[in-house]
Amino acid sequence: MKIFSTVSLLSRLSTAVGHSWVGCTDHDNKDILEWMKDKIVDPLMPWHAHLCHGWPRAKQNPGFWEDESSNYMWQISRALEKGDTHACHPAQRTPTYITTPTIPNAPHHTAPAWMPTSTPGGSIKLMYGGNGHSRGYNAGPNNDPGRVAVYWAGAPEIELTDLTNFTNDYLVQEQGFSEEAFMYPDDKGIVSPEQGLVDKGNWMTLRL
Repeated sequence: MKIFSTVSLLSRLSTAVGHSWVGCTDHDNKDILEWMKDKIVDPLMPWHAHLCHGWPRAKQNPGFWEDESSNYMWQISRALEKGDTHACHPAQRTPTYITTPTIPNAPHHTAPAWMPTSTPGGSIKLMYGGNGHSRGYNAGPNNDPGRVAVYWAGAPEIELTDLTNFTNDYLVQEQGFSEEAFMYPDDKGIVSPEQGLVDKGNWMTLRL
């Protein structure tokens, strides 16, 4: 079994980066896609944590999205304004996973949060929220929500630590932010949550 602990993900987004982060690094969305057809479902909510079989570094299981949107997400554009070119949030710069059921001062952690594993030729499914940015006027210039890219150093235990590492030499896969997304209704004229747009589920099937 090959363990991918040194994969880095960069969301090259416009406005979407302000409200999206990877909540799960190996998500089973088979059933939840069916549920979404009949009701509003947010895969990031804690009662769906059992569908996650791999977690980002330093991520609590199930976690609390409001806290994560402020403290867990790495705002690359803001960091660059201060001259900081780190690729990851400070809590994610070492391969730290919360593998115990509880830890001190972590009220939103109730089960182990292991890193994802897979075998060559397999895949893992990254999950992140759209939160109104998958299409329409909130998506960014020209209604383009941007792209998501995954990078790997090419060997175990080698870290990609700086934004300058994100080059084609290390690029594993890239796709549109909303390329694998559930957006309801299908009417492309519905472009905002105020109009009834539901776009809570976004995924990227990472082929290894």
